Amino acid sequence: MLDWFWQGIVYNLPWWVWLWLGIIVVSVFFFWARTVGGLKNALLMAGAAALAVGAGIINVRGRQRGAKDQQERDQHHANATLDKAHSARADARADNADPSGLRDDDGFRRDD
Repeated sequence: MLDWFWQGIVYNLPWWVWLWLGIIVVSVFFFWARTVGGLKNALLMAGAAALAVGAGIINVRGRQRGAKDQQERDQHHANATLDKAHSARADARADNADPSGLRDDDGFRRDD
């Protein structure tokens, strides 16, 4: 239902903002775990949480790079198509610039 919203956040929020959010989440988790389970257990759980957040950030960064690369490829193809269209129009204008050959017979009969 809110897929468009989530996709917008993933692709438009820079990866370093995700990094800072991850650091904040792991820090809060560490302080909570330290009060509940002690320092040794908190370090283990915070380390695991840091690995999970790091994997998530790597995933987000890869998705952003892939989307950027796809946009660049699409833009390149669009520019190439526009260049072909402009050159075809220029060639057509150059061919039609001399109207003296419009009544020339090419040997084929066309009955309308």
